Amino acid sequence: MRKISEIGGLWSFWTITMPSFIHKAKNEAIRAKLSLYRIRDNWDKFMKFMKRKYGKFEYVRVFETHESGCLHIHFLANFHIPEDDYRTAHIGTKKEYSYSAEMKDVIKVNYNFGQMHSVENLPVGDFAKTVGYVTKYMTKEDDFVTKYLSKTRVRRIQTSRKIGAVPKSKGVYEWRIVTGVLKHENREIPTFDLNRKIVLKDENFEGGSWYPTTREIMETWKISISKE
Repeated sequence: MRKISEIGGLWSFWTITMPSFIHKAKNEAIRAKLSLYRIRDNWDKFMKFMKRKYGKFEYVRVFETHESGCLHIHFLANFHIPEDDYRTAHIGTKKEYSYSAEMKDVIKVNYNFGQMHSVENLPVGDFAKTVGYVTKYMTKEDDFVTKYLSKTRVRRIQTSRKIGAVPKSKGVYEWRIVTGVLKHENREIPTFDLNRKIVLKDENFEGGSWYPTTREIMETWKISISKE
């Protein structure tokens, strides 16, 4: 949000699809890999063309998985396409979308992506909506990353240099090996009990200040003594 706001100006939201033959490939894994190879081989060339056409711009690109296992490319770019190039398909239906008439064939023929693309000029100055368009795709594809992207050179989230990566920060949780937890400590940093496979809540303290309770510790001690 901060980076987008600092850059300001005009923003558009694009979706680029894959060719139909990839959607028809044998199985999901093959369709995903073919999509990744297609993006890896053509994305940089496509971006160079876009910058020659629209001027230098900043962008954030992410992927979404289609039902077939193919990918869509979604990206934000800080420019608007001209109004006289703006077209709308399937007006008045659930399938309605806008696109660039000039880019329709270029994207398919010159850069080997799918026949269909969409682009929407976003409201000027509405940075919350602008960021919202792309961040929802950043947070929904973890399983896809694990299965396919870890073995490729394609980054699921890519940005131009001026936007850059989100700074790494310490998470809410931390790993500790403990024998007892104070209730107030657990409220500051929740504790996961590896034996019970639960995140501790107030009721786990049974009215006391410690977890496990003295009773539980004594019962465990008695069991270990009897086994010995």
